[in-house]
Amino acid sequence: MRTAALTSFALISVVLASTAAPALTGWRRWLPTVSGNLAITRERAERGDVKSQVELADNLAANQLAAQAVVWYRAAAEQGNVEAKFRLGEILFNGSGTRPVPLAIINGRTLEQGDSVAVPVKEGSARVTCVKITRDSVLVTIEGEDEPRVLHLR
Repeated sequence: MRTAALTSFALISVVLASTAAPALTGWRRWLPTVSGNLAITRERAERGDVKSQVELADNLAANQLAAQAVVWYRAAAEQGNVEAKFRLGEILFNGSGTRPVPLAIINGRTLEQGDSVAVPVKEGSARVTCVKITRDSVLVTIEGEDEPRVLHLR
């Protein structure tokens, strides 16, 4: 009887071990999704699947990656998703998470403090770095200039 119980337990353990999902590595282990696989969700989002774009954005926002979440909420909102429009507006107006994250939109790119973006200029492009964001202005440094600039809200 004891041998039969141990054999049954061993078989159950083997079945459970063989059906377990592989361990996530790298950045994937930090961002669990409802479906359990961020890579698949990201691939679907990149192909334009609205539901996956919102799910990916939700996970990014939950992990304090608001600027990246805004990109995916915006993609879903542009396809008419009302939930994405609401969350995008909420992040842009209030910030996200327990601490508000100020964001700036420069040349259509959403940036947090410390982020930089290449901006087209006559001679090619220049790197603009977001130094400080306030309610009505953004302090930036521009590659090739000695002094930072203040961009005021229009």
